[in-house]
Amino acid sequence: MKSCRILRTIPAIACLVASLAGAGEATRTATGAAPDRFQCYGLVSAGEKLSSTQVEALEAGLARKPADLTVRVQLLAYWGAHDASIIRGRKGSPDNRPKTANHVLWIIRNAPEADAAGLREMRLTWYDYGKEVIAEARAAWTEAIKTHPASEAVLGHAASFFLIEDHALAAEYLTRAEGLDPRNPHWAIELGQLALLGIRREPDEVRRDGGTKASDAFDRALGLTPAVEDRFPHLGDAAYAAWLAGRDKEAGEYAEAILANIPADWWNRAQALNEGHTVLGLVALRAGDRKAAIERLAKSVDLGQDAKVRLFDPSRDLAEGLLAAGERQAVLDYLAALTRYVKEKEKVETWVRFVRQGGCVNFREDMLF
Repeated sequence: MKSCRILRTIPAIACLVASLAGAGEATRTATGAAPDRFQCYGLVSAGEKLSSTQVEALEAGLARKPADLTVRVQLLAYWGAHDASIIRGRKGSPDNRPKTANHVLWIIRNAPEADAAGLREMRLTWYDYGKEVIAEARAAWTEAIKTHPASEAVLGHAASFFLIEDHALAAEYLTRAEGLDPRNPHWAIELGQLALLGIRREPDEVRRDGGTKASDAFDRALGLTPAVEDRFPHLGDAAYAAWLAGRDKEAGEYAEAILANIPADWWNRAQALNEGHTVLGLVALRAGDRKAAIERLAKSVDLGQDAKVRLFDPSRDLAEGLLAAGERQAVLDYLAALTRYVKEKEKVETWVRFVRQGGCVNFREDMLF
């Protein structure tokens, strides 16, 4: 539901589609079947733990068999974990960046259909790697798409690469992929999540436009997804997008569906409860029903002793809206309860101090004044 849920966001766009084409012909001919997406995740985990001796041995082997993606993915993960990539949130040696970039460029040029091409480790940004490298990667993806114009996999992997670097281009590639297979809800879901990405700090008009695009996309996806268990993971994003778009009736229906359909064994029941009550609170607040909005705000953090939730956008929107409406005590009660569940305890405690002292909190910008 939150803009950075790219995390949910959106892990690696094209790697999530099992039905897409496998590796390119060169890779399959040289090494047999390329690693699938689940194998890629394992290779990434293994690569990050390699010793320098193991890296030297793998690089020697790769020099002899450059098309071996099993080895290349491990080395990509190793060098990516040791460079200064902001995507990974780590600080390392800039000297490692060319090695990371070289592996990325090789995969784009030689195996753009392989599941490895959709890994988040493939993403480069101009901030870390420079505009020349990004231009090189952009040209390589352009050529790959020209060579494989009807490949959903290539379009999806290219969209994943530009997820952070170029939202408009990522949206273009996802739209083209959806056009190739309009009955596949995956592409509409990714377009919806992309429209919400980075939206939190935008002006209201931009948020409304992004919410409308996201809501349209989620409506398409959910219209193609009849099974409740398949719809459920996307209801939170759909509800928030509908609220951003001003479609309160639809937002409320999606939020009610969240609360009515949480699976008994759902991995994060607390988060689902949090999301459902929050969106219903937002709908109530916009309708002028402060009492109902306050009740929903309280329910959004009445989650049990062991619950864990994220500081996601809608909860900030609801708290900010109630604070602006003068409901200071309700927001204080909410923040006090929230500290039991979130990792960002220090941030929440800072908000509590400012609100208690009569100050205001711009939750959207994390600003205090």
